[in-house]
Amino acid sequence: MIQTILFDMDGLLFDTEKLYARAMKQAFVDQGVHFSLDDYRMFLGMSDADTLQVIEENYGSRSLAESVMHDFVENFERFIATGELEMKKGAKSLLEALDQKEMMAYIVSSSTAERIEQHLQDHGIRHFFKGVMSGDEVEHSKPAPDIYQKALADFNLNPSQVMVLEDSLNGVRSAIDAGLKVVMVPDLVQPSEELEAELYGQAKDLFEVKAKWVN
Repeated sequence: MIQTILFDMDGLLFDTEKLYARAMKQAFVDQGVHFSLDDYRMFLGMSDADTLQVIEENYGSRSLAESVMHDFVENFERFIATGELEMKKGAKSLLEALDQKEMMAYIVSSSTAERIEQHLQDHGIRHFFKGVMSGDEVEHSKPAPDIYQKALADFNLNPSQVMVLEDSLNGVRSAIDAGLKVVMVPDLVQPSEELEAELYGQAKDLFEVKAKWVN
């Protein structure tokens, strides 16, 4: 029986990925480098540290990677400051339903702890979560299973009673490799047929998650 749900944050609870993609594209353009949405997909679910490393590996320059990441963060913070970040459809309804049924909810996100807390507090939903596991706390972010393994250990959770909600391929792979049941709520990327076979389930939005697995 599912008693606990582990939530990814970016692209799952908040519509951050589109803002991240815009912020990243502008950062590359300002450095004179072409960048598209397809290019951005490789970063989905990664921590800032791993994103920096992947940029360096793919574009061959540490200084370029550092400049891009600096501008990316500034661009994204500007979007947040102007109120562009929105919660995903059904997020508040799902959290309220979990609370009513006394099911536990945790955040497991590759984002920094500071960024996670800011988004949760700004949107008035921090009280729904018993704990937060951030990308700051592991050496290897998603798709490595480390962050989910650490969440299970630190929060003293029984894997058989846990369900994970993820939107990205990296996040799904991380949770599956940690031995967890994963429901994918796709955002920018759809799962392959092979990945679909490994999923516990799939939903078009968080309203559907609530209807299928909570109500």
